[in-house]
Amino acid sequence: MAVERPDEIRVLHVDDEPDLAAVTGEYLQREDDRITVGTAASASEGLDELAEETVDCVVSDYDMPGQDGIEFLETVREEYPDLPFILYTGKGSEAVASDAIGAGVTDYLQKESGADHYRLLANRIVNAVERYRAGERVERAERRYRTLFEEMNEGAALHQLVYEGGEPVGYEILEVNGNFETVLDISAEAAIGRRAIDVYDVEEPPYFDRYVQVAETGESMEFETHFEPLGKHFHVSVFSPQTGQFATVFSDVSEENAVEARLCRERALYNAQSEATLDGHLVVDDDRTIVSYNSRLLELWDIPENLIESRDDEAVLDHVVEKTADPDEFRTLVESLYDQPNAESRDEIELTDGRWFDRYSTPVVGADGTRYGRLWVFRDISDRKARERELSRLSERLELAVEGANLGVWDWDMTTDDVEFNEQWAAMLGHSTEEIEPHLDAWERRVHPDDLPVVEAALEAHIEDETPLYDTEHRMKTADGDWKWIRDIGRVVERDENGEPRRAVGIHLDIDDRKQREQQLRLFRQAVEQTAHAVYITDVDGTIEYVNPAFEPVTGYTETEALGNDPSILNSGEYDETFYEDLWETITDGQRWRAEMIDRDADGDRIVLEQSIAPITDADGDPTKFVAVAQDVTQRKEAERELERARAQLRQVIDLVPDLLFAKDRDGRFLLANETTADAYGLSSAEVEGKLESAIIPDVEDAEQFREDDLAVIESGEPMVVPEEELTTADGETRILETTKIPYEVQGSGEDAVLGYARDITELMEYERELEAQRDNLEVLNQVVRHDIRNELQLVVAYADLLRRDADGTESDYAETVLEAARGAVDIIETARDVTEIMLQSDADPTPVDLPTVLLEAVEDLRSRYERAVVTVKEPLPDVEVLADDMLASVFRNLLTNAVKHNDSDVPEVTVTARAEGHVTVSVADNGPGIPEERRDAIFDQGETGLDSTGTGLGLYLVETLVDRYGGTVTVEDNDPTGSVFVVTLPVAE
Repeated sequence: MAVERPDEIRVLHVDDEPDLAAVTGEYLQREDDRITVGTAASASEGLDELAEETVDCVVSDYDMPGQDGIEFLETVREEYPDLPFILYTGKGSEAVASDAIGAGVTDYLQKESGADHYRLLANRIVNAVERYRAGERVERAERRYRTLFEEMNEGAALHQLVYEGGEPVGYEILEVNGNFETVLDISAEAAIGRRAIDVYDVEEPPYFDRYVQVAETGESMEFETHFEPLGKHFHVSVFSPQTGQFATVFSDVSEENAVEARLCRERALYNAQSEATLDGHLVVDDDRTIVSYNSRLLELWDIPENLIESRDDEAVLDHVVEKTADPDEFRTLVESLYDQPNAESRDEIELTDGRWFDRYSTPVVGADGTRYGRLWVFRDISDRKARERELSRLSERLELAVEGANLGVWDWDMTTDDVEFNEQWAAMLGHSTEEIEPHLDAWERRVHPDDLPVVEAALEAHIEDETPLYDTEHRMKTADGDWKWIRDIGRVVERDENGEPRRAVGIHLDIDDRKQREQQLRLFRQAVEQTAHAVYITDVDGTIEYVNPAFEPVTGYTETEALGNDPSILNSGEYDETFYEDLWETITDGQRWRAEMIDRDADGDRIVLEQSIAPITDADGDPTKFVAVAQDVTQRKEAERELERARAQLRQVIDLVPDLLFAKDRDGRFLLANETTADAYGLSSAEVEGKLESAIIPDVEDAEQFREDDLAVIESGEPMVVPEEELTTADGETRILETTKIPYEVQGSGEDAVLGYARDITELMEYERELEAQRDNLEVLNQVVRHDIRNELQLVVAYADLLRRDADGTESDYAETVLEAARGAVDIIETARDVTEIMLQSDADPTPVDLPTVLLEAVEDLRSRYERAVVTVKEPLPDVEVLADDMLASVFRNLLTNAVKHNDSDVPEVTVTARAEGHVTVSVADNGPGIPEERRDAIFDQGETGLDSTGTGLGLYLVETLVDRYGGTVTVEDNDPTGSVFVVTLPVAE
């Protein structure tokens, strides 16, 4: 059987929605364990419950079938006028509230959701019941007071201050006891309802200032006085039962009744005050006899009337001790205080039922120092302790929650914009609290500028009471300059009387990881949706539940066609059951399966899919779904076949190359060797590739040198050309190679390697040696021709000229013929010398040569050799330099000589012109027989002679050879009216 607690609050909740009533009851009992809740589904059931059970408070819905909440309230008030009644409705309005107040409702509350709302309802219930019970206690106290008031020996009167203009001007008598007339000899009829000045027939209210002080401050007062209008000496005690009122207890303090009257008066005053308080009072004399107590004491400790009336303090102590959580400690303190009569004590004690009392004890000492016993005062502080415990628990939980959840907390004083941030708020952004200014600016400056307008709009909407909470997600700058995603939740918790916000609190949640995951999920989904590979997901039975957009172009099946089917729609019939059993065994075992499969698309065409199938597992590792990624490699496989064919063809080409082609890695291992390379080692390509060169090369010294060159190319990253190097072949023959090696990166692995190409120049070297010997012989011949023969011819020319001059007639003609032949031979020798020098010298870069100087010297030389010839130079010659060398004079000398020697005119005429227009053009025109068009190209060939000439043909061959080396051209044109024009173009030197 449950024991009823003295502080239990019994609530009757009337609501036509039983589930809502049950939830409300559960919340109320959680919020305050003193509350017990009974329910009724209608007003009629509620009235039955009130008739059968003791109820401390009624909580009623408004909108109910039958009687509504207001009608139910009116019925309750007829029977229970003061019982707390709270109208708790979901359809509130000002009209309903007004009607409820008019019907005597205790409180009015509109239904809302959330624990805070139920906490508010519980507080309203507790407050209403405590007021109700306090009123009952006051009422009991008033009854006791009325009894004492009527039965005391002293006269007593209750007075009311009279105000005018807000200031007290007098007082009137509201009530008197029976001894009022006895003590003052004034009847009740003559006193009640009249002002004091009229009752006592005085001009000023008696003791007005004192009474006003008591009535307005509530402080008790007592004094003795001689009241002249009555001619008596009185002892007067004054106290105020409520503001604006005061009660006087007075007695005639004549010698025969002074002591008794004072004791009675003090006892009455004490009793009245004691009964009006919420504290339990107990006075025990030095003999441990109970002198006085109040009803609150009995209520707090549940002391039976017969026990307290025994006046036995020790018996009462035994009763009380059993109700305390620590009886020994309680009794020890009590006994120690009785052993120390003058000691004072105050502490808090816990009871077995969970209540807490404040205990105060002090000696009772009279004005003359006489000790009359000990006063014990007990106050129920259970609510306060519960609140303290709850606050402590909430505080601890909040701190744990804040720390455990890493919540940043902010508290904003909206009147000053000062903000208090906790450590987690600062640490979340990589700061310490000392680095964060306690002001709103510290937050605003750190919000991402792109997010700030939205954040401020959300905050403003909440401040304007448009939203229940301020709740945003935005980025904030951290100490290292990065941006972190924060969820910011807050609420205005305090407003002034005008509804203006004064204070707001909130929290920061670090959602950066969540945002990153969301972004990753978005990226993943986009990747799956946008990938060109077909992606599909099945359940554990293989039923397709999802396909991505690429599934249709890869397989030909639409999403509608695929969903609900299984992957067998792609089955090509290429594989037996064992293949698929292996697949299912692999993926159901939690492993990934991967292979290339030949399938059939929706049109029945053969497709090759490279598929990867993996299980999606739960926390226990058991597959819940399967995901497959299929890449259409049909074209790739065909391309691979084509590539393989191309590779085979390329290999065939490489093997047909007559030179050595090879590639080696850093270790000297052959990556590639064509058949020519393999033949050198007496092996096949397959036998060479993959082998170290040192393992197959016949000559170790060759291998070391090759290895050194290979590493030099790999390390430097620069090509190397080895003009000549020896290789001893497998048959012992030494071959000379011209080798080029370049750095090479192996495709796929990125490994450093060297690629080589070697040409066998053994025969070429033999030919060059023979050619060099011939060159040496030609050089000797050239020296003989240039020196010995030319010198002899010069003698012939000299003596022939002398004979011509001294001879007459026929002899002179003979001498002239000899002279011309000798001179021709000298020209031939000069030309042969020039040709030989060109053949012997290596190519040299042209240099700037002054054109006018060289050209005029050639003209003067011609004039000196051929006196009968007419040579004309059209002035002015361009003052330019051309790109040539010291052989340029031979070009002009041979052209001029050719124009005279092969001229059949009686008087050979030669005209020289030159012009410069981006390049230099020199023209040599003659009046000879001309050159047929069909022979104009052939005359520049080596050994070709002029028209009807017996010359060697070296002159024009030399001209073309030199001009071509200079980067110019030489051509032949017709001269008008007869003859030829040789045109030479030469590049101008910059």
